[in-house]
Amino acid sequence: MKWRYFSTLRNQFENNSIQTLEDGTKVFCIDRLFGRSYIVPSVDFENRLRLKIRRFYPKFILFCGLFGGLLGPLTRRFTWVEFLLFILIISLGGALATRLYFLPFTREMELSPTKLSLRAHWNSATQDFHPIHLIALVLGCIFFLIGSVWEYSRNHDGKLLIGGAFFGLCLIPAGWMLWKRLSTIQQKK
Repeated sequence: MKWRYFSTLRNQFENNSIQTLEDGTKVFCIDRLFGRSYIVPSVDFENRLRLKIRRFYPKFILFCGLFGGLLGPLTRRFTWVEFLLFILIISLGGALATRLYFLPFTREMELSPTKLSLRAHWNSATQDFHPIHLIALVLGCIFFLIGSVWEYSRNHDGKLLIGGAFFGLCLIPAGWMLWKRLSTIQQKK
């Protein structure tokens, strides 16, 4: 019972990675930014892919936590430009690691002609996430945005402004998903 929260999150990641199009075709979405997706050829293949996704996310989250914890203190010596480049390199490295992890599967799959937009991804995530998770996400973004701006006003460190901009940008999809989810709940009543 106590692990139910984590299994719910895992299911949300799975369902966001494998989506069903309007014509009933199932696609695996690996590249959210550019909308690239691959057609899932069979139910057996989908089951193997879901197992691979289940194994991927805990490893990826653990790796990011350890990597950030170990390298985070080093970034204090960076200028804001070096810090921005560091974040860019880490982000591209994470995207590359994801692609390489799923490469054996995507080689066997056909590229889907349908491109999924970020808005379609947000719509899918809106249905999968519990409103409490979305409220916590929005409040966390607001908290870190205010904290970054507050610290910047005291220290005038450009890295804090970049952090504030990041959380401000994260607040846009998080707020939109929360608004959409709450309006969906209202319509059902």
